[in-house]
Amino acid sequence: MKAERSSDVMFAAADEIHTRAEQIGAFSNDLSHRTEKQATTLEKAVASLDELTGSVCSNADRAIEVESVVQSARNEAESSGRVVIDAVNAMDEIKRSSETISKIILLIDDIAFQTNLLALNAGVEASRAGDAGRSFAVVASEVRSLAQNSADTAKNIKDTITASSQHVNSGVDLVNRAGQALEDIVERVIKISELVSEIAKGAQ
Repeated sequence: MKAERSSDVMFAAADEIHTRAEQIGAFSNDLSHRTEKQATTLEKAVASLDELTGSVCSNADRAIEVESVVQSARNEAESSGRVVIDAVNAMDEIKRSSETISKIILLIDDIAFQTNLLALNAGVEASRAGDAGRSFAVVASEVRSLAQNSADTAKNIKDTITASSQHVNSGVDLVNRAGQALEDIVERVIKISELVSEIAKGAQ
């Protein structure tokens, strides 16, 4: 009886061990499957992290490169802005000089006109003087001719200055517009430079 009981207990224990072994095998298979799945997921995560890291580094490098390019563009724009300012100042100086020359031409024209009147009056008086005034009449005629030439020259210079002044005014207007446009570009480049700088710092 004891042997039979012992045998029954042994078989029961063997069945229990077998059942537990099957459960452990199932658990092991499940754990193995889960481990493989987690390993695959981890590999994907690592790959994604590597890709992200590479992307961040690449973006950082690109951001730094873009920042450098933008900074160069900013420097060029600011330099061009200074050139435009110098050009505007030069145009203003030309404009003022043209105005001064125009005033001088008006004065020359007025002097020529007055000289011509004096020469005409001298010619009339020489004519009245008869033979005695002939030499004086020749001088008066020469003076009148000189006055006329001076008036013609003054007129030509005046016309040239007027045309030049118009071109200068147009040039000043165009340069001012270019300067304003360039100022807008400089402001935008500065904003872009600041944004790129922030992106570059954040990517590092």
